[in-house]
Amino acid sequence: MASGLNLELLKRHARADDGSYDDDLLEQYLEGARETVLSYAGRTEEEITAMGCGSMFVQAVLMLAAHWYNQRESVSSVNMSQVPDSVSVLVKRFQKLDAG
Repeated sequence: MASGLNLELLKRHARADDGSYDDDLLEQYLEGARETVLSYAGRTEEEITAMGCGSMFVQAVLMLAAHWYNQRESVSSVNMSQVPDSVSVLVKRFQKLDAG
């Protein structure tokens, strides 16, 4: 990935330090989060980087992937909440707005 996103960075961010046991799962979350952020932004990774928002893109992807890793179901009986608003706040900076 051009942005520097990789499994080791996600493992450090998510504190997934149990060896390689969850590597396949973490890779899936990383790619899914990357695709989700790009879709939500309506831009390519290259466009986001050219805007000077590459670090915000990386942070949004890491936060979303780590959230999915740590909260593996869509809802919880303990804490029923959406994906953290901080991901949306990061993506808003480089999100393409509809012209019409």
